[in-house]
This record gives sequence, structure tokens and C-alpha cells, in this order.
Amino acid sequence: MVDAIARAARALEPDWSEARARASFAALERKRRRRQFARIVAVALIACALFGLRAARDPRLVRFADRSTARLLDGDSVVRAGAAAPDRVVALLDRGGARFEVVRDPSRRFRVEAGEVAVEVLGTVFTVERSGPRARVAVERGRVRVSWPGGEQILEAGAGGLFPPDDEVAALFAAADRARLEHAPERAIAPLRRIVDAHAGDRRAPLAAFTLGRVYRELGRRREAADAFARARALDPNGPLAADARAHELQP
Repeated sequence: MVDAIARAARALEPDWSEARARASFAALERKRRRRQFARIVAVALIACALFGLRAARDPRLVRFADRSTARLLDGDSVVRAGAAAPDRVVALLDRGGARFEVVRDPSRRFRVEAGEVAVEVLGTVFTVERSGPRARVAVERGRVRVSWPGGEQILEAGAGGLFPPDDEVAALFAAADRARLEHAPERAIAPLRRIVDAHAGDRRAPLAAFTLGRVYRELGRRREAADAFARARALDPNGPLAADARAHELQP
């Protein structure tokens, strides 16, 4: 092709040299390659832009300030971003479920609130599904702390469950007993109150109220102790604790 260009050039211009022809051809080739590269780059940029647009419009992916994400399990699920601070990010699961992938950062806590159930992590992958006032939690990777009024449980990778547990009263009593054994009676108040307030119809509720009265008395909170003993008597007026509850209630 270079020889053809040279012959044509010599016909039009006698002093045209073969060297000049080759240089001209090389310049044309470089220009062609630059145009081709520019077209490839433009196509790649357009593709990246379109891909990014699709990702941003994904209705089931929720992104948080710390780059953690929540993938909604279905079209009815609702997750909202709650409070955000350098040391804490909160996600609110209003309905349905989501798979959370949390960016690990030891200086920051990521917390999912699903009604009365809260799941707190440092960095992990887990799923939370609401079921009325309760929530089902399953951990794929890492470790989470699941808490609810009066109780909490640590879940490792591969573990899961429905929270509060099916026998929440037993779990709450266990939490109260653990607090008292650790000489922290003030921590026993919340689980005992939870039994009395949320499970008043349970046969163990009078015992919870009676125990709550004893905890208040131990802490020197006599008025609250008297109220708790009165509640124990009201929950089971003819029960085995009624007489003792009345006696404690009347103590100065």
C-alpha cells in the first residue's frame, strides 16, 4: 500500500520521495488508531455509566452511610436508615426482611431495629425478618448480639432463631437470676418487669412480681417494692404467694 501511495505521489509531484510517502502513511495510521481507541473508551464509559445507573435504581438495595448494605428479601419489605454518627449506624426494619452486609469497623456499631428486637454487630452478614412484634435472625458470617426488653443472646455464624424466644418468660427469669448472681440487682428489674407487664396471664407472673418486690427492697426502693408485692397479690389473690406478698407490702 505504501508503494502504491508513493507511485501516485510521484505521478502528481515528481520530487516526492519514497521516504516521504512512508512517513505520511505512518502518520495516517497513527491518527486512525487514535480515533479507534477513542471510540473504545467512549463505549466503555457509556457502559459503566449505564451499569451504575441500574445499580443506583435497584429498588431492593439500601445503602448506608458507612457503605454497608441491606438487600430486601421481597417487594413488601421496608428498611430505612435511622440515626448515623461516627460511632453508630442504625437501620430500621419496618416490615418484611432483609439481608444485611455490614462493613467491618471496630470503631463503629451497626444496629438493626425490628420492633422490640435489636441486632448489633461489628462487621458481618446476617438476615433479619420481622414477624409481628418478633424477629427471626440468621447469621451467615461473623457474630451478632440480639437483644429485646429484658434479655439478649449472642449468635455465632450458622446460628439463628426467633426472638424474643418462644418461652420468653423462662429466658427473662434466667436473665434476672444471672443479674442477681452477679450482684447486679438493678439489672434484674427490666426482665422481671417485662414478665409482669407483657406476660401477666402467665402462671409465673406472680412469682416475677414477688421477686421484683424483693429486688426493689434490696435496693432500698420501698415504695416500688410495695407496689410490686401488691401486683403479685393482685395477679393471684388466692395463690401461695398472696399472704407473704401482703405481709411484705405492709412492711414500713
